[in-house]
Amino acid sequence: MTQQNRQPTFFENMVPITEFNKGHGSKIIEEVKKTGYKIILKNNHPEAVLITPQQFELLLAASEQLADLATNLQALTRLAAMDPDHLKTTVQVLKELAISESDLDESHQAVHL
Repeated sequence: MTQQNRQPTFFENMVPITEFNKGHGSKIIEEVKKTGYKIILKNNHPEAVLITPQQFELLLAASEQLADLATNLQALTRLAAMDPDHLKTTVQVLKELAISESDLDESHQAVHL
């Protein structure tokens, strides 16, 4: 790989916040477009990360997918631990809670605006 095509290292993608104060913001944003990200340092500590809008959208989508996977895993775990002998039908639950079918119909109508 040539020197020009080489991706910057993690440390090379760090930039002090003072570079923005010096008017180098446009240059830094152009570098983000090329390298994918920049880590903004404040007092020599990572303070923020600049990424492209496309990368942000990808991160949001990945985050949503991970949340969905976690929910599915939780559901599968509960199903695996479920005792079928303790399941109740809708009729049984309604009877235990003293809710009639007409109560359900009335509540259903009340919800519609």
